Amino acid sequence: MSIVRTSYCEIVGSRVRAERALLARTWLERLVALIPVEPLAVFPTNELLDHMPRLIEEIGKYVGAPEEEDIAAKTVVIESARELGLLRHRQKASVHQVLREYDLLAEVLHQFVAEETERLNLQPPVQECLDACRRVGRAVRVLMQTTVATFVTEYTETITRQAERLERFNRAVGHEL
Repeated sequence: MSIVRTSYCEIVGSRVRAERALLARTWLERLVALIPVEPLAVFPTNELLDHMPRLIEEIGKYVGAPEEEDIAAKTVVIESARELGLLRHRQKASVHQVLREYDLLAEVLHQFVAEETERLNLQPPVQECLDACRRVGRAVRVLMQTTVATFVTEYTETITRQAERLERFNRAVGHEL
């Protein structure tokens, strides 16, 4: 008889997937305290709000299945991060604020992993524990990089458009003088 051992990463990934709605709510509560907009404006549409549990579920899948493709290759993850970057640009957030939002997500996930490890009385080998935490960190960094890249692209395009308008205005004024 062969015994199949469930790895710590698989357990953690499974727990993250199972509690994705709770984790998304916890993250939202922390964001509401951080972002200077009305609570409903943090994720203003149900579609975007519904993405957050799915996004966290994808993080759980990534943590639990180390042999699976990299999280950066998952379309749902990248598209959700891009949408968040566009939203934060429309809300006139700062890059610092966007970075802090993902710092909060990492805190929520790491706290959850620690609490679940204790609650389930898990005693994983050190390397497995480090692997799970590394994968959580990698997932959050990929999301953060994609969101910030989208945010900065939008910001740069806005500045370019404003500079072009200013240049046209200056030419018009110069022509009149």
